[in-house]
Amino acid sequence: MKGKQITGLLVLTFIWLTTCGFVSWGEAANAGIADVVEPMTSEQFENYEVLEEWRNLCMPNVKEYVTIRSEASAESEAVGRLYKGGAAEVLEQGDEWTKVVSGDCEGYISNEYLEFGADAKEIAERDCSYVATITADTLKIRAEASEDSKTRDLIGLGEKVNVLDEEDGWLKIEYGEEGAYIKAEYATVEFEVGEAQTMEQIKAAEEAAEAARKKAELKKNYEAVKASGNEVQLLGALIQIESGNQPYEGQLAVGAVVMNRVRSGRYPNTIADVIYAAGQFPYASTKVHEVMARGVKASCLQAAQEAINGVSNIGSFTHFKSAGSSVNGASIVIGGHVFY
Repeated sequence: MKGKQITGLLVLTFIWLTTCGFVSWGEAANAGIADVVEPMTSEQFENYEVLEEWRNLCMPNVKEYVTIRSEASAESEAVGRLYKGGAAEVLEQGDEWTKVVSGDCEGYISNEYLEFGADAKEIAERDCSYVATITADTLKIRAEASEDSKTRDLIGLGEKVNVLDEEDGWLKIEYGEEGAYIKAEYATVEFEVGEAQTMEQIKAAEEAAEAARKKAELKKNYEAVKASGNEVQLLGALIQIESGNQPYEGQLAVGAVVMNRVRSGRYPNTIADVIYAAGQFPYASTKVHEVMARGVKASCLQAAQEAINGVSNIGSFTHFKSAGSSVNGASIVIGGHVFY
């Protein structure tokens, strides 16, 4: 802490010398330091605060991201990425490479892609989002920048919203397609600066995005099938036996397998005949009436009804096995099963 105070004093002295000029040491001795040092203007003090806040930070001046490497070499292993709008703490600044840390990632970035100090702050102003944190217990979100404007929603203490613009004491925030307004006096606004991502974090995010894409692609609505209340109970009982301990998505997927078979033309065309078909659900088909007698879980009945209504989260897949089993061709894992 003492070192930072000394550095701050040196910076302050430098700013004074460059803006106020020099006097002779004799004059300084006669006049006293208080008479020699002229008061800093608000602009000079603001510049000093910027230097202090940003002197150990850097930001990438890139269109998308810059690679963080394990060593100060373009041939070394990539350990992460610092994306546009992200900041890093400077650990060691060299002539060509700088060692940085950001988030969980530590490594080297070529100086060719970095800006430091006050220049980094300018990049932040260009690339980062402004975020407002609400300081009032409850704040009205209005359609226009006016107290008389219609209230569109309420927002609470500590909640954050992206700021698009500021005008006459109002903040325009992201809200729907056209945005909305909150009173500026009831929020604090600051940059939302990002952090670097390790290659492991990037890989996990890509895999999660691919899984979400696959799920969205497989979610379909088929033609509903006419079914009696007893058939809904029967399908619900099968779902409970096969996936009653699974998340709702897994229950719906089992129901969709049965209904995909009913619609396919390659299996029997009724729910009961599909369930009782030889070699298909041998354990479950002997237990469904016991489950029905005890009462089928509400979630399993809901999954059965949705599947009968044509909802499928597995596309047209007609089989499933325990997760981890090998299958040929396209598949998706939901809960404890792989559907294919």
